[in-house]
Amino acid sequence: LKNLIPPIYAAEAAYSIIENKDDIESFMFTNAAGLTTNKKLIKTVKDLKIYKDKKTSFEARYGVVDILHRYAQGVISHQWGNALNYAYLDVCYFGYPLIHNAHLCADLGYYYEEWKLKQAGKRIVEVVNYHKEDKDYMIKQRDILKRYSPSNEDVIQQYALLLTNLFEKNEIEETNYNWKSNLLE
Repeated sequence: LKNLIPPIYAAEAAYSIIENKDDIESFMFTNAAGLTTNKKLIKTVKDLKIYKDKKTSFEARYGVVDILHRYAQGVISHQWGNALNYAYLDVCYFGYPLIHNAHLCADLGYYYEEWKLKQAGKRIVEVVNYHKEDKDYMIKQRDILKRYSPSNEDVIQQYALLLTNLFEKNEIEETNYNWKSNLLE
């Protein structure tokens, strides 16, 4: 599940601790344009500093590549039960900072744990203050992403083994998934 509220509170946490408020132009919450008349959402955000200081916008749905190209300087994401999403891979592949809680790719982007939204806020501030200095970010991200590549021979062999195991018993017995390699151990 994805939810709008955790990124809103993560943004508020970041805004509350960042020294120079002008370093944050805006937090654009996408896939949310239809919620701007939702009384519960309005009640949730109207007392937040990011809302009072006009640092928020609630926008329509955009494709990942389109939003990155046209608007974004980074992406804040929060998931529950969807810890490996192609959108995360796209964001990091194109070199944008991803602030996320997806434990199956914790080494991508800027990870925060579970529901720790203050920690997410600190990661946002880290991105604002230091990301531009990390000249090797895209190279590091693409190196990590190789584990998901359709040309990764280890993954191809393992998928073949897994498919074979569906129809006939082979050497796979009890296994553990290693998210850092995207392979079973």
